[in-house]
Amino acid sequence: MVLDDKNTYFEEAVLNLFMVDAMELISVKAQLCKAFSIQPSEIDKMAFWEFELFVKELERLTKEENERQKGELEKSGAKDAMRMTKPGYMQKMMKDSMPKMPDMGKFKMPTTIKMPTASGKF
Repeated sequence: MVLDDKNTYFEEAVLNLFMVDAMELISVKAQLCKAFSIQPSEIDKMAFWEFELFVKELERLTKEENERQKGELEKSGAKDAMRMTKPGYMQKMMKDSMPKMPDMGKFKMPTTIKMPTASGKF
C-alpha cells in the first residue's frame, strides 16, 4: 500500500519502529548518569544492547528502591504521620489525651466566701 509518492505503508511502519522520543531518551540518559556515575559521552558510545541492559538494570534498581522505601514507611509508622495531617485529627488527639476530672461526689462549693477585713472582722 502506498501512502504517498515517497513512502509505502511498510516503510512507514519500519521507520516508526526506530523513532525515539528525544525527551524520554534524555531523561533515561540522565537517570543512567546519576545511577551509575557514567558520563553522557560514555552512554553515547554504548552499543544499543548495552544501553538496553543498563536501562533494564536501572528499572530493576528503581523498583527495589521503591519497595525498600515502602517497607521502611510501613515500619516507621508513616501511615500514622499521614493520618495526623487529616483535619480534626489533632483536636481529637488533644481531647482524648486531656485528663478527666475526678468525681467530686455531692460536694458543693460555697456560693459566697467571707474574707476577713484589715480589722480582722468578717
